[in-house]
Amino acid sequence: MLRYESPYFRIYAGTSYPRMVRTEERFPDLGTLKEAMVSLCDALDPFRGNGMLFDSRNAPGRFDPEFEKVLSQYHPRMVEGFSPFVILLKSAVGVMHASRLATAFGKTDFLALTSEDEADRKIREYLRRSRSSSPISGSFFRPVEPE
Repeated sequence: MLRYESPYFRIYAGTSYPRMVRTEERFPDLGTLKEAMVSLCDALDPFRGNGMLFDSRNAPGRFDPEFEKVLSQYHPRMVEGFSPFVILLKSAVGVMHASRLATAFGKTDFLALTSEDEADRKIREYLRRSRSSSPISGSFFRPVEPE
C-alpha cells in the first residue's frame, strides 16, 4: 500500500517491513534535493523501529561533490531507526559506494545488494533473528556478490 509519494520517492507499507523506492526523476538543483530529503525523512518517521528496504535501482547516477555533501547531511536521519537498512542498487560499483558511505556514517546494520530476492531474504532473516534469541553476527552484513 502506497503511504508516501513525491516526484523522487515512494514509501510502501503493508508487508513485514516498509519499502522505499527512488524514482527516475532527477533533482533539478540542490535546493530541491534538500526539500525532498526533509519531506522524505519526515514521512519515514512512522516506520522507524523496523527494517527498511530502499530500492534505489532507478535513481539517476550522480556523484558530484556538492550532491554528495547534501546527501551526507540527511543520510543519518534517513537511516536512523531502521534495522536493518538494506539498499538495492544496479551495480557492484553502487554497492561499494553505498557501503563506504554507511561505514563513514557508522551505520553497522546496513547492507547494499543488487538482488531483490537476496535483499528480501536478508531482511526477513534479520528480523526473525532479532525477535528470537539467535545471535546476529557481523558476517550478516557482509556484501553479497552481484549475480
